[in-house]
Amino acid sequence: MVPDPNTTGAFMQMMCSWYQWKAGLAIRDYRSVVRIANIDMTNILTTGATTDNSADLLKYMSLALDRIPPNVIGRKVFYMNETVRSYLRLKIVNKSNLLLRLEEIKGTLIPRPDQVLMFLGVPCRRIDAILNTETNI
Repeated sequence: MVPDPNTTGAFMQMMCSWYQWKAGLAIRDYRSVVRIANIDMTNILTTGATTDNSADLLKYMSLALDRIPPNVIGRKVFYMNETVRSYLRLKIVNKSNLLLRLEEIKGTLIPRPDQVLMFLGVPCRRIDAILNTETNI
């Protein structure tokens, strides 16, 4: 019984339901996830310079793809923050790099914010929750 807000001194019956949803992530097969950690950001900052030391990122991405068993069901996706994705996009400028490209959809290149960056056919998506300031493992 709760007081009726429309009349004074009157009560009405009320039923209230409260729902709580705690979303999470469940992975069926632990072998289907690979994490590339401890990326040296000082090496990534040399992308496109004459002393480019950032080629390790492409090597680690290739190794990560090879660690996933071929019989795992699901789509492969790389998640990275804005900084890593920006410097990975700079690697496209290097014409000798055939592994990294911008995907075309319906025959036309999508405007810059929506371009799909691909590495060996796997999309590279931006997630801002991943930080560069995490401590090394």
